[in-house]
Amino acid sequence: RDAEAELDEKEKHRKHKMMVNRTLSIGILKNDLIYILLETDAQKQDRLFHQIYEDISKNLVPIRPDRHYHRTKGQLAGKYSNTHKRAY
Repeated sequence: RDAEAELDEKEKHRKHKMMVNRTLSIGILKNDLIYILLETDAQKQDRLFHQIYEDISKNLVPIRPDRHYHRTKGQLAGKYSNTHKRAY
């Protein structure tokens, strides 16, 4: 939420409103949060936290209004079943 609040201040010059990509954020936290919790030195914890914060803040996606497409249902829906890429 802090990254999105900071983003609101910086997005004045952009065409679309931006938001943090939650899927990539969860992937980054999933891998690096354990290292922060296990670290005993407070300065190293703070540096690791700021590194994660910067990584999350870099992964932005635009919010485009009125972007909803009709979903194909029926025989064509299952024709190409492997259409989803791994996000992280």
